[in-house]
Amino acid sequence: MIGLLNPSMPHPPKRIRLINGHPDPESFNFALAAAYKTGAVAAGLDVRELVIRDLQFSPNLRFGYRQRCELEPDLLRAQELIKWANHLVWIYPVWWAGMPGLLKGFLDRTFLPGLPFRNEKTRCGGTSCSPANPPGSFPRWISHPGIIGSSTEPRVTRL
Repeated sequence: MIGLLNPSMPHPPKRIRLINGHPDPESFNFALAAAYKTGAVAAGLDVRELVIRDLQFSPNLRFGYRQRCELEPDLLRAQELIKWANHLVWIYPVWWAGMPGLLKGFLDRTFLPGLPFRNEKTRCGGTSCSPANPPGSFPRWISHPGIIGSSTEPRVTRL
């Protein structure tokens, strides 16, 4: 499905963590996640979901990385769920050229040294990742001259 799993991978992932970062359960992203899970399970893969909107945590990185903040139980559980997987699939919309704030807060608070990165050579600690962002989720008018900066040329265009 939309190239999220590459059949030419030498060792296709067997344990997939499907991470849904959309806050609305009636969104296209939830339908996309359900379709992905159906296809992957039919292919014999173990797929388990992590829905960010269902977690109880503060997305605010109050002190940056200067001072450690204790992680809420849902974030500790999420770390374990992510460690279980050998492939992460990220499904979320692109709003204002970025991910939803709750997902950004989840990443800031959860992905600390050791998860998912261990060192420069292993990058994601041996775990592969696939983002799935529906096309057209960035507004057309943002590329209109004058919206971003004072240039007469568009700076952001639709893909």
